Amino acid sequence: MSLARFLTFPCIIVLLLLINSIDASFSIPQISVGFLSEIEKISSFARPLSFSPAQLMVAKNSPTNTILFVGDVLLARNVEFLMQTRGDTYPYQGIDFSTLAINPYVVGNFESSIPENHVPTAALNMTFSVNPVFLSALRQAGFTHFSLANNHSYDYGLAGYKYAVDRLTRQGFSTFGSPENTPEPAITYITVGNQTIALIGLYAVIAPPSDQALRVLFNKAAKKSDFQIVFIHWGEEYKTQNNKFQKDLATKLIADGADLIIGHHPHVVQNIDLIDGVPVFYSLGNYIFDQYFSEDTQTGLMVQLEFGDQPQVHIVPVSSLGTLSQPHFMNKTEHYSFLNDLAMRSNPQLKEGIRRGEILLNSRVATSSKIAMMD
Repeated sequence: MSLARFLTFPCIIVLLLLINSIDASFSIPQISVGFLSEIEKISSFARPLSFSPAQLMVAKNSPTNTILFVGDVLLARNVEFLMQTRGDTYPYQGIDFSTLAINPYVVGNFESSIPENHVPTAALNMTFSVNPVFLSALRQAGFTHFSLANNHSYDYGLAGYKYAVDRLTRQGFSTFGSPENTPEPAITYITVGNQTIALIGLYAVIAPPSDQALRVLFNKAAKKSDFQIVFIHWGEEYKTQNNKFQKDLATKLIADGADLIIGHHPHVVQNIDLIDGVPVFYSLGNYIFDQYFSEDTQTGLMVQLEFGDQPQVHIVPVSSLGTLSQPHFMNKTEHYSFLNDLAMRSNPQLKEGIRRGEILLNSRVATSSKIAMMD
């Protein structure tokens, strides 16, 4: 019997206040199935009128050589409940990627396993299982690439990981990365215009990849690509600033040849850094998730990477406040406010660019240091 049936309306409010008072460093259980109806009753958040970030210098008619990055994507637990009750397209109804670019590549972190015998993930359970029947809607929503280099890919062991790769591949997704950081699945390639982009999926929640593993990965990527992007699972959950471990590892990755670093895992948006001319997005936060206990966990960042005469990234904040597990664009005031706050806690050299929502990239393509790494 559901716990929510024993709780009165005042009890629910007290429970939520207690949850929000817990220090963010504690791994807070996610409110999930059974609490959904009560959350909807007491939520004070009203979905703001959305607008296209194209109005904020993000080119709506972007060329086809565009890659969009989002953070953590979960289709298990309460998100599965929402899809079962509201339709399998529910999580994607708030944002249409075509409003940002024409047929972009869309990259996210697939925060789950897909076991062969799916059992819905119970409320508060941290072992995630995704029903493959929901993958078709995910593909139709515009996603093209998923990293599996995270701490939930092995929730059902190696078999669950391999089955996830198989099911995702059958639906037309390109997958990359594993919790073991082995070279073969870690890299995938995207061709944009006359350039080849390497996506390198890394897992570093517990410990960094070995120096030898990184050398092998970057040597392999540099031989086949012009631009290397590290998409990495790392950092402390619910912390809005990076830690020393992230900073040190980012510095090493850039020395090894990374042209851009984009992180995920903390479930909140972290600050943006600049190391040796290379932007580091320490965490994009949640994109589709069922963590409703704070505003930070319902806020995410989209990074739109465009290759042209001058490679650049556009920064687009999104929110799922008032639309459980369904991200949408912020209204104009919230958009500017979020970017200003992000700029104030990020590298000072990037402050004005973040406020405008765009960062120019220094192209390191075919530099002598990269050529020297090749065998």
